[in-house]
Amino acid sequence: MRRALMPALLALVLIVGLVPAQAAPPLPFVTGGGRGENNNSGGDPQNAYGGFVGRATAEGATRQHAVFGNAITVYPAEGEVQARSATVEGNETVIKVHGDVVCIANYGPSSGVDGGGNADEDVWEIRFRIERSDPSGFADGYSSLLVQDNGRDDYADENAEAGLFTNPECGEASQFELEPIQGQITVHD
Repeated sequence: MRRALMPALLALVLIVGLVPAQAAPPLPFVTGGGRGENNNSGGDPQNAYGGFVGRATAEGATRQHAVFGNAITVYPAEGEVQARSATVEGNETVIKVHGDVVCIANYGPSSGVDGGGNADEDVWEIRFRIERSDPSGFADGYSSLLVQDNGRDDYADENAEAGLFTNPECGEASQFELEPIQGQITVHD
C-alpha cells in the first residue's frame, strides 16, 4: 500500500509546485536625493540638499484629500530623511534636519493637486518625525517632502505648513509647489 501511495504523493507535490502562488502586490517604497533650488521657502531662494528612503510597511488605506478632493492612498512606513537648506550666496546653512519616516502617501497625478512638476505623474509625500535639527528648535516635530519621479526630470518640495508640525499623519499637506532637482527620485511599486 505504501508503495502505491508514494507515486501519487510525488505527483501531487509536483503539481502543487507548478501552480503559481498568488503573491500580494509589492508594497511601494520611494528613494531619492539631490539638490534643488527652493524658490518658495518664504524668504530668499535657498539651495536644498538631501536624501531619503521611505518604505511602506503595510497595505495602504485610500481616502479623499480634505482640500484637493481627490483619492489618496496612505501607507504606514519606515525610513530616514536627511536634509539641509543653505543660502544660494555663500552656501551658509539655514537649517539641517535628520528624521525617521512615519508614513508615505500617493496623492495621484500632479494635475489633481495643482502641485507643479509633471501634470500626469503621481506626487508622493514622505512624512517624517524630526529627530535632530540645527537649529535645535525643530526636533520632535514633523515635516514632509513631496516628490515626483519623472525618469530624468524629477521634482521635489518641502512642506512645513503651520499646524502640521505636530501632526504625524500623511495626506494632510496642501501647500507645495514641486521644483526641479538635480538628483534622482525613484518610486518602486
